[in-house]
Amino acid sequence: MRGQRLPDWAHGVLARRVRHRRGGRRRAAPAALPGAPAQDWGRFFAAADRDPVLQQGVALAQQYAAEHVLVWLTGRPEHLRELTAAWLGAAGLPAELLFMRPANDRRPARDFKSRQLARLAKESPIEVVVDDDPEVVQRLRGLGYQVRLADWVPHSSTLGKAQEREGRT
Repeated sequence: MRGQRLPDWAHGVLARRVRHRRGGRRRAAPAALPGAPAQDWGRFFAAADRDPVLQQGVALAQQYAAEHVLVWLTGRPEHLRELTAAWLGAAGLPAELLFMRPANDRRPARDFKSRQLARLAKESPIEVVVDDDPEVVQRLRGLGYQVRLADWVPHSSTLGKAQEREGRT
């Protein structure tokens, strides 16, 4: 689905899959230990399929899906496409329109998502965006999009750093 465009007829809802949670708490991004060479992003992303389903997010997505086309824009890297699509499918959510971060794209989440959203908006009106990252929400609101903060997901400062400074998720 890389480079997939929304059909002209699609009046979409852009929703972001809320991810990286375990046991009701958000998984922290891997922290480098003192003297450790780097963060273990491979292990972090490899566990993404074990994230529990957040019922409030699923209910909201299903509510929007009743009248709109759902589009998923995630900061997850492209190599996790199959895993992410399977996770969405297991939760009973459509995964046909899934846009992911290209390999080696390290822009902050707010930059990556705002640019991707601008591309999508050229093809179809965007009625609402749901995101759990306050910086993404602030940027998109500033650009004039109707945005809902997924406030049922606690925002981790470590994950926030990964999203906004390291361009990892």
